[in-house]
Amino acid sequence: MVVTAPDHPDAPHTAQAFRPVGCLSDELRRARAALELADALAGCHLAPGPTTGAGPRATEAALDAAQLAIVDRLADPTLAQTDRSRLSAVLIQICQCRTAIREAETARRTQALPSVGAVMDRLRSATSITALLERAPSEVARVGYDRCLVSRVDDGQWIARSAYVKDDAEFAQVMVAAGSATPKRIDRSLLESELVRKRKPMLVTDPQRNPRVHRELITVTGTTAYVAAPIVVGRTVVAFVHADESCYSGTVDEFDREVLGVVTECIGFAAERAAYHERLQRIRTTLSDSAAGIIDMVDEMVESDLQQRPAVSTAPTPDIPRTAPAVPSARRAALSGLTSRELEVLERMADGDSNARIASALFITEATVKAHVKHIFRKLAVANRAEAVSRYLRAS
Repeated sequence: MVVTAPDHPDAPHTAQAFRPVGCLSDELRRARAALELADALAGCHLAPGPTTGAGPRATEAALDAAQLAIVDRLADPTLAQTDRSRLSAVLIQICQCRTAIREAETARRTQALPSVGAVMDRLRSATSITALLERAPSEVARVGYDRCLVSRVDDGQWIARSAYVKDDAEFAQVMVAAGSATPKRIDRSLLESELVRKRKPMLVTDPQRNPRVHRELITVTGTTAYVAAPIVVGRTVVAFVHADESCYSGTVDEFDREVLGVVTECIGFAAERAAYHERLQRIRTTLSDSAAGIIDMVDEMVESDLQQRPAVSTAPTPDIPRTAPAVPSARRAALSGLTSRELEVLERMADGDSNARIASALFITEATVKAHVKHIFRKLAVANRAEAVSRYLRAS
């Protein structure tokens, strides 16, 4: 509970009321008002300017300095009683503001840490690094930021990929455009080179004056402070995350740096999992292709053996229905380079059957059908199914 101090030097001092502690941004605004009042009464000139985003630490330091200035002023025996009463009220407000900021910051920390776990749970479902980085900005924002930019680190370059801006998707695209149209080489001329070298988060408090920032992004965003952290997969930095405009305080500070570091560490774990998933998919595809190739080889060996095996009996055999009509001898001669199975596949292609229907009719896998089709194209020197069918029909 804090005491509201007068908003103007001439305001009465008897109308004091207790109120509950608000969110951190509200408490920082109230502290700014108290510092402005202290400036007016004690001439300490400690209130931050209207465009300055002072965080909790800087605001507390200003409150401490204002308190000392007011105590010194109250020690003046020549001070008028009216001024003494006003300064005493402001001194009470300053003390209460400091306590309220600390309470609000404690509440903020309590809220931030569980939200990091929720982000990790939601990102587990990402099956590729690309999908993960597309989702990352909005997930980082859930921890407590109004703006977030995610960039890839490609071949030593910093290239913006995706962004989130609260209630302004269009400006998010503007941020991405500014960062992708002017990719930066990551060298010592950039602060972000420290993210690659140390693999730790950073806080930048003076981007508008710092010569080592991404000037195009800073100009577009107009940020007065930001936090940045690397996304690490294994021991490689694959991406950067930048955030500013804390939902709690309107600016960012050391705590935001640590929180973003934890979030990006979680994203890194999710990225490693996505990378493993992508590798497993590639291994599965390779094994599937290899298995299909082995089946094709066995089918060809069987077909070749059947063609070369001599007849063992001249006795008449009963008529047995065929699954497909026999290929006329003239056509077989014209297509002599094909095996019997390939001729069957080609005939069904001429009938307009799909690979799946051919596989079902011939009791083979669809992968085997595809392999037969490739062999047919190669042996007939054709480029597609239409040319193969045309060649088949001309041979009739």
